[in-house]
Formats: sequence, structure tokens, C-alpha cells
Amino acid sequence: MKAIVTALLVVTASAAHAQSIDPAGHWKGTIEIPNNPMDFEMDLARNARGELIGTVTAGADRVTLPLVKVSLDGSSIVFYGRSDQQFHAKLLSDGTAISGTAALSGYDLPFSMGRTGDAKIDPPPVGRAVTKSLEGVWNGAHVTFETRGVQTSWAGELNAAGTELRGEFTQGGVSIPLTLTR
Repeated sequence: MKAIVTALLVVTASAAHAQSIDPAGHWKGTIEIPNNPMDFEMDLARNARGELIGTVTAGADRVTLPLVKVSLDGSSIVFYGRSDQQFHAKLLSDGTAISGTAALSGYDLPFSMGRTGDAKIDPPPVGRAVTKSLEGVWNGAHVTFETRGVQTSWAGELNAAGTELRGEFTQGGVSIPLTLTR
């Protein structure tokens, strides 16, 4: 009887420990893309409501983007770099490593990460209000928008009726037509 009670206590303690793994921190790892492994970093933290939030940094330009979704169930963690890029993994019981698969471009690729410290998540940038010098009626037909971080731009022309901006969206050397309508 004593052995059964001891075994139950060990199983209960192990289950409680597995559910208490907190993945918050700074993680570095590699996605095993055939003939082209890709290093990436992830930061996970909890917001004021206790929900997991995070960022991922990857690519040659080391672009950092917020994670779309993060969920934790015991030692299983699922996070999305984009809605079509699911990462599904397990945390080691000591919370020092994560390994699993990343769904990228239709392929399930193995990845692994190690915790290297505390999360480094910058607050989201706050847009400034339009200044008085920019308010008012503008005359002209050409419009250009550019962003920082992920290098993107959109440039286009306003039609005569003022109801449509027809132009081109560019990101990373790829351009596509994009029309904005009122």
C-alpha cells in the first residue's frame, strides 16, 4: 500500500510540474530547412491578463514581428509567425529547450530552440497624430506609403473622381498591383 501511495505522489507531482512550465523568455533556435538551415529567435512573455504573447525574429534582415497566436497546454506549445505558419512543439520538463515542427510553405520542418534569458519584447510603436502642417486639402494625384521594420512600400495614383488609388505594393523585391477604393 505504501508503494502505491508513493507512486501516486510521484505521478501527481510530475503531472503538476509538467503543467507549470512557463515558456516565458528569450529563445534561440534553428529550423532544419534542407540544405539551408535558418536561425531564428523568439521572445515569449505574459501580458497584464496573463496571456502568452511574443515576437519572432528571422530572415537575412533579422525582421521582428509579433506572434499571431500562442497557446500552451502542459508541455505542448503552439505558436504562429503568420496564420499559415504553425509551430507545434514540446517543452523539456526543465523548461530549457523546445523542439517540434514548423509548417512552412506546405512542409513540416523540424526545429529546436534553447532558452537563453529573459524575453526582450519592445512595446508596439505608437503612431503620431497628423500634425497641423499636414492637415487640410491636398492637391495632386501621386501617393506613396513606406514602412520601417519590414521593408514595404505602396505607390499609386488617385483617379480623377477621387474614389480610387491604383498602384503597386512592394515587399522584399516582390511587387503586386493593389487598388484602394473609397
